[in-house]
Amino acid sequence: MNNRTIVIEDNSLALLELLEEDVTMLYDCWKDDVTQRGFNFRFDIDEKEFTDKFLENYPLNVSVFSKKLNCIVGNIRLSKDGMNDLAIWIYPEYRNSGFGFQSYEMACKHCLDYLEVDYINEGCYENNSISKRILEKIGFMKHPNLDETEEDAFKP
Repeated sequence: MNNRTIVIEDNSLALLELLEEDVTMLYDCWKDDVTQRGFNFRFDIDEKEFTDKFLENYPLNVSVFSKKLNCIVGNIRLSKDGMNDLAIWIYPEYRNSGFGFQSYEMACKHCLDYLEVDYINEGCYENNSISKRILEKIGFMKHPNLDETEEDAFKP
């Protein structure tokens, strides 16, 4: 956490500026089958291409830092396309530990209070029960007119 910009923090977590050195962990997370299925995205780019893409200028692109564990446990990024899509990646070894809910809630607050975002557009696949539970707990609801189903990228 030394010499990093703290975007927002509480007693147990900090959302820190994303540094190039953080992207290797994110790349490894993307190679995880569960992560790819959660985003319905087949991963097929090399680490350099991935790093270049992730270091682009996003309104919010932060590493999730656990103060208790003294390490980075994930990443949160707000899309730059005006869709206000807030995506979260908790690294596999830290999943099911409460980091997703807590950090996502902090990121939502930061986007609404400081980035002057009017709304956050979010979604997850029906089979992604953990993400679904996090979104519902924070207060997200399905929008009846915007709910859509994408083709399964992993269907044979």
